[in-house]
Amino acid sequence: MSALSLLQQMQAYLISDVSLTSSSIGVALPIDNSNLPIIAMSLINLQIPSVGLGQHTEVVSGALAVQTEIDLANPLLDDSSGFSLLSADRLIATLLHGGLVPQGTEAGQPDLAQLLEASDIQVAIDGNTLTLSQTAPNNGEFSVSATDGQLTFANPLPASGTLTANYFIGKWQRIIEQLSGEVETLVVGANHAETESLSNALIDSISSAHQNIAGLRQLQLSQLSSVNTFVFNISAIGDAPEPGADIASQRLATWRFTFENIINQPESSGGIIRGIILRTRRDSFPFEEEDIT
Repeated sequence: MSALSLLQQMQAYLISDVSLTSSSIGVALPIDNSNLPIIAMSLINLQIPSVGLGQHTEVVSGALAVQTEIDLANPLLDDSSGFSLLSADRLIATLLHGGLVPQGTEAGQPDLAQLLEASDIQVAIDGNTLTLSQTAPNNGEFSVSATDGQLTFANPLPASGTLTANYFIGKWQRIIEQLSGEVETLVVGANHAETESLSNALIDSISSAHQNIAGLRQLQLSQLSSVNTFVFNISAIGDAPEPGADIASQRLATWRFTFENIINQPESSGGIIRGIILRTRRDSFPFEEEDIT
């Protein structure tokens, strides 16, 4: 997950900073001259620290945007518990999270006593937006219990359709995964001049990537090749080009990196407890993990 996140963030950053389209920056090598110019990225020599050092979890507070979708025809929690997210009379819907807060809530102790406004929670059924009510709801309205994460409606919800709720929670779990290694960036152009120009622009752009990509702690150039020949449709490294093969130019740059992938997990944030992972360790024995539902 960390590797994919880094590649996706670097692709997005380079698209915004280097004059190429999204199809020209990615992980795929060009097929023929019609695809040029292109920047292909790959990760090598990856190192993932052991569980005790490379990953840790912390509780974060503030306002995290999340969404709950409920299938009104089958409103059961997506596990084996058989728990229904709708009350028997279909007047109350239980969100996947409790502890709802206004969207501007800052880090610290969330104040769950604050009333939520229309900008803090939006509820719709099959795209038809309902109105938030601070009192008992009427037709087309809903009220919300921020602490419990429950919605109340004036009439029973329909037998089918999708209820969608967008809101903010005040506390959640954040997992930080660490990854280090090298990023290879291969620039392929139609000729030497194009490849040199684009690779120089790439180097200038990546030199400040750590200031723009969340979690990228270090990115240092470790290798830069000369501009040389790129041959299409070579079946194996070292093979001679086939007669009539397309020829282009390439330049390879390699960067050492250290990356922290930040994953916000709101699964059990004051609402339904879906499951936790219990990690135990005794003396010098390895970690043991147990899933508890």
